[in-house]
Amino acid sequence: MRQFFAERRLSTSHDYLAGNGGVPDATRCLGYFLPPDVQFITTLTKDVLQEIYRLREQDALDFSYEEHDKAV
Repeated sequence: MRQFFAERRLSTSHDYLAGNGGVPDATRCLGYFLPPDVQFITTLTKDVLQEIYRLREQDALDFSYEEHDKAV
């Protein structure tokens, strides 16, 4: 993951270990600064899904959207 973003010259906004299920340092949290460029982010998302998660062109994704009222 780090190499993928480094190859695209994107710098980290955060990189740390976090606990998960009571297990310390079980999860690596990474964040990256992205340019405000819709085409770049669209291409980056496609590349992440294909190169990191091995999603193929013929694989389908099912997106859903829900609105929630703010909790008082």
